[in-house]
Amino acid sequence: MNHCLNCGTGLRGEYCYKCGQRVESKRITAKYLLEEILHFFTHFEHGFVYTSRELLLRPGRTFHLYLNGKRKRFQQPISYIVIWIAIEWIIRNQIVRQFHYGSLASFNQTPDYTEMKLFYDNYSSLFVFILVPVLAFIYYLILGRPRYNFYEMVVINLYGYGTYFILQLIFSTLLLGLFFRVNIKNFQVGLWTSIIAVIWGLWATYDFFKKDHIRLFHIKIIAAVFIGQAISSGIILFLPISWMHFIEQYI
Repeated sequence: MNHCLNCGTGLRGEYCYKCGQRVESKRITAKYLLEEILHFFTHFEHGFVYTSRELLLRPGRTFHLYLNGKRKRFQQPISYIVIWIAIEWIIRNQIVRQFHYGSLASFNQTPDYTEMKLFYDNYSSLFVFILVPVLAFIYYLILGRPRYNFYEMVVINLYGYGTYFILQLIFSTLLLGLFFRVNIKNFQVGLWTSIIAVIWGLWATYDFFKKDHIRLFHIKIIAAVFIGQAISSGIILFLPISWMHFIEQYI
């Protein structure tokens, strides 16, 4: 009997049943390293492209399949959102540098506003990990309970925000920034992206909850999406201002 090269367990089948390592261990080559890099960043063999497509086109069905345990074909929610944040950030920064886009104030050009806008531009992706549990709690209170628990709403919002970065990449970074040469760091472009996200969010929420026979269903969907958007906007404004005051007081 052959034994696992990793843990020494007797082998049965294609993978070690104890540690999960593949029976056939490839020699490390340039091709092997390239495959590992692709695996880390995209997990194509585990459904990254499939998950992205299904969430764009059939979000409700995708949420239900994942929550009901049919998860093998889907990218895991945390890696899904991290990968799309990275992809959008890399492409966005390349386009900003290529066309020399800079931040534009929408209402005023005071130093405080400029500093706040710069902070948001640099760290906006990190806001997602604050917003996800907040929005999950809102969805849980308004639509989820008692059918779904809070952590299931967290999963849905992780997938939702990951898909938001696909929408931002398509409709803002590429369509406006690359093809129409619009400054994507302009306030109006951010507003445009938010409108697209709200429309997708309304549809995805409806698509997921439509079979749950919720009282005042349409009102609750609109309430959940718009309350979530309002609170998100408040957090996005509050955090940079708080950070600026912290810097002024203690640093």
